[in-house]
Amino acid sequence: MLGAEPFTPEREKELLMYFSKRRWAERNIAILTLGIQTGFRISEILSIRRRDIWKNGRMVDRVHVRKLYMKGGMSEKNSNIHGRAMMLTNGTKKVLQKLLDALDEQGYTDPDSFMFQTQRDGNTALQKNGFWRVLWDAKKVLGWTWNCSTHSMRKTFADRVYTNLMDKGNADGLRILQAGLGHANINNTIKYLAFKDDALVDTMLEVFGE
Repeated sequence: MLGAEPFTPEREKELLMYFSKRRWAERNIAILTLGIQTGFRISEILSIRRRDIWKNGRMVDRVHVRKLYMKGGMSEKNSNIHGRAMMLTNGTKKVLQKLLDALDEQGYTDPDSFMFQTQRDGNTALQKNGFWRVLWDAKKVLGWTWNCSTHSMRKTFADRVYTNLMDKGNADGLRILQAGLGHANINNTIKYLAFKDDALVDTMLEVFGE
């Protein structure tokens, strides 16, 4: 987890282009976009059902993941009634709508259907190692040597949100990011930003010399 690197905008575009030309394009693009723009863990994303996205004849503005599917959720009392919700940007809604249209064509119209189906027949959610394999295959084709994993999406969310908050001079940036990632302990949030150590090294070299 800690070794995973975030996507640069260029790498994100490259992966989206790769997905767009292959089978299950709508599904894989939606997973990538949702992961980067909400910060949900891959297990949380794959737990999402149609009813979580589409309610009362329209797409929701915020998607809710129950505590049961969050890290440590299985051990939590009342895990079915607690969780975390994140807003959906217009960009995320667009790719989710394309996925819904594709699912309609495949017959997955029941509210209980999983949004991110596996390639097997029946209502079966893609598993974590299934999307890891999708990323691994893409990494080989694209010739990437950097540490890309399913957690890279969550790291990207942390990187871009925190950078934006710091650029605005927001003194509560770390606390805001903590809430966005759903961390109980802020030290875990700090660990997510470990990849920013290079900025500290550069600054030290400028201040103290080589």
